[in-house]
Amino acid sequence: MMGFEIKRFIVTPMLTNNYVVSDPISGGGLVVDVGEYTSEMRSYLKEKGIVPELVLLTHDHWDHSSGIEDLLKDHTASVVKKATNWGTTPGDRFVKHGDEFDFCGANVKVLETHGHTPDGISFWFGDFVFSGDALFAGAVGGTGARADHITELSTVRSSLFPLPDGTIVYPGHGPPTTIGAERCFNPFFF
Repeated sequence: MMGFEIKRFIVTPMLTNNYVVSDPISGGGLVVDVGEYTSEMRSYLKEKGIVPELVLLTHDHWDHSSGIEDLLKDHTASVVKKATNWGTTPGDRFVKHGDEFDFCGANVKVLETHGHTPDGISFWFGDFVFSGDALFAGAVGGTGARADHITELSTVRSSLFPLPDGTIVYPGHGPPTTIGAERCFNPFFF
């Protein structure tokens, strides 16, 4: 995992996963989704000396984005989100499928995983991927219509399932899993 430390915070009544990714060597850090900027997250960032440079937003549902404004009162991070007019959270950097950027020496690739929401994207760091609500351990995110569900399954198959089996999936809810486990055992793909 390129030496990154990944800390999960479970927040909101929806038990949403928010993540802090940090590089202990350079001190660089980012946050993936901020459903709530808790005192626990604030203390963790301070104790570890992590200054988030980026907030990666997997999709703009309240349980993934409501805490961004509070985090930005403490840090001058850039909000990275899909280039779309869906959602209400302001962004600083807008990305689309296939875009890449560097974070502490790691190449991060943006993967299209909409369906749960129109703005759904995942962030692949090589050894691990943040899937938001597109892919969970043994499940996928809910949708409001059958067509959206079919789209979600299709984007997961085309964007996430080609990743190596050992790729760790850090989902928006629930425990981590791997691409190989979900490709083989997730009942939504049988």
